[in-house]
Amino acid sequence: MPQQFIPKGHLYFEDACFLAANLKFGDEWEPPSIEELGQIAILSQGAGIAGGAAAPRLAAGLATRVAKATERHQRTAEQLRQARGDVRQCLFGGELDSWILSESGRLLPIPERVWGTGAFDEIVETGELQMEVPDSYIMEWTSGPVMLLTAQIQEQFGKSSSPATEKIVPGSISQVQSDLTLTTPVGRPKKFDWDAIWAEICRIVHFDGVPETQAELVSRVQSWCQSELGAAPETSTLKPKVRSLFKKLNRDEN
Repeated sequence: MPQQFIPKGHLYFEDACFLAANLKFGDEWEPPSIEELGQIAILSQGAGIAGGAAAPRLAAGLATRVAKATERHQRTAEQLRQARGDVRQCLFGGELDSWILSESGRLLPIPERVWGTGAFDEIVETGELQMEVPDSYIMEWTSGPVMLLTAQIQEQFGKSSSPATEKIVPGSISQVQSDLTLTTPVGRPKKFDWDAIWAEICRIVHFDGVPETQAELVSRVQSWCQSELGAAPETSTLKPKVRSLFKKLNRDEN
């Protein structure tokens, strides 16, 4: 797959949701640090591996900090879930625009009705969408990362009021589910355990430090997934998910 560059003024879907949560919740938006997430992961894995009386001993020195970090992590996860829901409502209602970034670098508009279908779960899981788009006189399948405009997110969620929901009326979402052909069935279970994957990323960062490159971290995570989960996400799926970590740490993204 050719190297893709983020078009100016655009954000990946998950990055847009993080920005929306930051704007929506303000001072209440306080995600745990990488160190704190690592402590949560270590405590959880230690309790699961050692079990019995070993878990309390492992927790003794970290109990207070981990408890606070865990509470913030859970609160942040819920806030992010709410922000995703608000972003979805705005996309389905037409207040926000969205595109697929194709391998050729073209931005292909995503119809509003897509956001009322089960494809949303796939977008949350992978950051990507596959759908049919017109090409000359035929329809062709195209897939790629979902992109949103930074300015639209800032305008929509920088307001004091919550995103409007009146455009989502009873029956409207279920109606478009039968109108649109998608590769993702409604209600499809998640393919990968992303909580476990993020816990492994935290473990790597805590014990070994931040890898020199994003590619190295992606490779290590894929190896772990193959060993522990029996399958690994594609590089194109993993890379957007760890990109934000490397940006915050000012590390090489290659």
